[in-house]
Amino acid sequence: SRPTRQPSRQPTSRPTRQPTSQPTASPSRQPTSEPSRQPSSQPTSSPSRQPTSQPTTHPTRQPTARPSRQPTNEPTRQPTSQPSSTPTTIPTQFPYIYQAPFIACGPTTPTRSPTRAPTTKTKSPLPKGWAEVVNWTYGMQFPYDQRPCNRYAIVDGVIDMRVYYNDSPHQQSSNTKPRTETRIFNAQMVFGQYSYISDFRITCNTRGVNVFQIFDTSGFPYIELKTYDRKLYSSSYQLIYPLNLCSAWRHFNATYDGDTTKVYISFNGVIYYITNDPSLYSHEMYFKQGVYTASGPSLYMEIFVKNVHILHFYKY
Repeated sequence: SRPTRQPSRQPTSRPTRQPTSQPTASPSRQPTSEPSRQPSSQPTSSPSRQPTSQPTTHPTRQPTARPSRQPTNEPTRQPTSQPSSTPTTIPTQFPYIYQAPFIACGPTTPTRSPTRAPTTKTKSPLPKGWAEVVNWTYGMQFPYDQRPCNRYAIVDGVIDMRVYYNDSPHQQSSNTKPRTETRIFNAQMVFGQYSYISDFRITCNTRGVNVFQIFDTSGFPYIELKTYDRKLYSSSYQLIYPLNLCSAWRHFNATYDGDTTKVYISFNGVIYYITNDPSLYSHEMYFKQGVYTASGPSLYMEIFVKNVHILHFYKY
């Protein structure tokens, strides 16, 4: 009985105590301390500090600096440089000269007036014996070194004529001042009564220019109607028409009597001015309307003309 009890006690006690003490102490302490300290310190410090510092600095500096510099520099520099160069150099390109939206390039060789109409359609009542000259024509006079569409245009029956104070004359060999005018042909006046009728207006900045003339074929001007301060003056700077010539269309009429060498200037059927020059008796005269540079002109001068009629009084 004694040798059987001793080997049974020794193997049962030794293997049970050693494996139970080692695995219970080591895995319980190591996983709890290591993962609790490392992940808790890193995510709390890094995401809280970094995203708060970056979005506050970048979006506040970039959007405020970019839109404030770009829009303030571009609109202020461009408009100040362009108008300063216009009084010294005047370009001849078509889009710059005609800035109005209704301007278009006119024909190069006009032969007849686009506004001719029977005498029954005239605005002012005509006395007995008046009839329109059927075969009258006109020609354009403008600076010789300019294209026609740079100085005049015809849009819907309205003749737009413009000239600059430093333009060239209508002929290279001429010493006259700049002009853009309509010169009436086939209605030369020697004896009898002739009447020129039109509706016209000027731009409000036009001054120092002749808007209507009666000329001798030998080159002597009989009548030169000028405009200053939007009013109409005679050749001797006598006030003829006090109303504003740029605010509305003005119905104009100039009648020349070759038998008495008298000229009658009227607006809307009312006579405002009468003059006489007996030295021009038996001289051949003709009408002109447009812009011809006079003393004290503006930078450019412009006139609009429509409903042109040339009448002659026939004695029955």
